Amino acid sequence: MRRELFLRSIISALILLMGITPAISQGLPITAVIDNRSVDVPHIAKSLETRLNTALKSAGIHSEGENGLYLVGELIPASEETVETGMRKINIKNFELSLRLEQPQLNLQFGQTVIPLKGTGFDSTKAAADAIQHLNPNASGLQAFISDAVTKAHEYYITNIDALINKAYTLSKTGQYEEAIALLWACPNSLSTPHQVHNALCDIYLTKQNYECSMIMKQAESAYALKRYDEMKYLLDSIDCDSQCAASASALAKKAGIEIRNSEKEALAREEREAKRAYALEEKDRQREYNLEQHRISAITNIAREYYKSRRITYHYYNL
Repeated sequence: MRRELFLRSIISALILLMGITPAISQGLPITAVIDNRSVDVPHIAKSLETRLNTALKSAGIHSEGENGLYLVGELIPASEETVETGMRKINIKNFELSLRLEQPQLNLQFGQTVIPLKGTGFDSTKAAADAIQHLNPNASGLQAFISDAVTKAHEYYITNIDALINKAYTLSKTGQYEEAIALLWACPNSLSTPHQVHNALCDIYLTKQNYECSMIMKQAESAYALKRYDEMKYLLDSIDCDSQCAASASALAKKAGIEIRNSEKEALAREEREAKRAYALEEKDRQREYNLEQHRISAITNIAREYYKSRRITYHYYNL
């Protein structure tokens, strides 16, 4: 219980740091993205994305990065004409900027509008860039669309929060932990019962952590069975000390440690026996060589003696 309370406090702190706070309009985190199928020139797409994010900030929505809800912009060419100006031709292009607020994970759309834009330039790319420069992030029509779409999205979450939490738990049960967490992460913090989302996030996170821990333990036990102790140690070191299987990880490490020490003792004893055996063999070889040397010396001596014996001369001494 203490471990779960500790983890919940950590998750709460992360949630506060990462954006589920009442600092944005109706608590909905939204970021602007561009449909690259319609804008394939990177700097033009970036310019349009910047202007749309500015429009969101003007509406009181301050969020960054991947947040679940997207204001999707699609720049669609409508018509084009060329005007002769003497030395060079000028392209005049009309566009329709299609905007929609959507939650792709739920396949939901909370509103759509079209804003007409016009741009001029010496080619189509410059005309498109000029058209985007004429997009006013604070235009009443754009701000009204954002406000209306955000209200619809917020109402959807209020009405369906229980169903979304149940969906997240269902995803969690099938091992889709990241998808479940992302689904709840996009919920606005301005709900009347934010603790429901918070508790569900904590539960799913703990379930994910325990599942991953159990999988790591299985791999570590397999490495232990195969006596791959270095691999086992690496796996056990990756287990959170506060996870559900931390005690099992510690027990396995201790068990392996005893076996490793016993194995080291056996290896040392084996080395000592091998050293004694090697020394005995060396001594035996030295003794055999000594015996052979003595045999050779004895044989040489006998040969010499026999030679001289066979050639012995009898000397006769005469008195003069």
